[in-house]
Amino acid sequence: AFRVSQVVRSINPLRRGVSRVRAWEERAAPILNSDEGGEEEACVLALLVSAQRFVSELASMTATATALETQCTKLVDDVEHGEAIADFRVQLGSIATRIEPAAARVSQLEQMLLTVREREVRAKAFNAALFAFSEVVAQATEVSMYPLASEDTPDVVGALVEDGTAKAVALTASESDGTSMARERFEAANSEWLVAQPKLTALMNGEQVDKAQSHFEAAGRIVDAAGDELLEPPPADDAPLNAPGDNLIDALRMSISTFFGGDKGLESKVKEPSKVPL
Repeated sequence: AFRVSQVVRSINPLRRGVSRVRAWEERAAPILNSDEGGEEEACVLALLVSAQRFVSELASMTATATALETQCTKLVDDVEHGEAIADFRVQLGSIATRIEPAAARVSQLEQMLLTVREREVRAKAFNAALFAFSEVVAQATEVSMYPLASEDTPDVVGALVEDGTAKAVALTASESDGTSMARERFEAANSEWLVAQPKLTALMNGEQVDKAQSHFEAAGRIVDAAGDELLEPPPADDAPLNAPGDNLIDALRMSISTFFGGDKGLESKVKEPSKVPL
């Protein structure tokens, strides 16, 4: 009776110890046995931190399992409880088999994290390059639709085309680095770029900007100059003072003359401002 009581007192702590080891394994297994990764850094990093925590606990849990295994060895020959003791030993033995796979899982997640970070760096670079290309496309579209003779010379347009082409080629080569949304934006920008090419090529080859466009440009410069003159400080007291708007009226007449080739009828329609007594 004394021996039976002693065995029972030994088995109960052993059973509780084995249960504690098994509970830890059940918590660790989903993390250490998984091949799951992730597409984003935060997800992979969370998995890595969890795996590292269980690996750091594994050494202590292995020591606990070893101590319990020693107790099982002392009771394995007990006739009444021998079967339960044998089962305990099987459960405790699985802890030792987790050491190498756990280390491999941590290494796997570390590599996944490195891969995700490298991909995110490339994606950021792709987005920056795409933004720069989009700005060139916007400029090219403006030039192709509204060219200015004084500014959009063959050399200027040629430099624009060269810059845009280089950016498009670089983005095409690295298109796999972008997200699906970024790649769609690139395809849209590239289509717009291709639409502008015929007009840009013509301008590079010396095609003249429409005459009307050139006249509008010249008229705009005249009006701008007149506006600047109106903002100048008033003349000295002894200098002749033009009526308000005289300079602007002259500028408008010159603009009409430039655009319409000297149409006196239209020029005459620009009348002097009414003299309003102060």
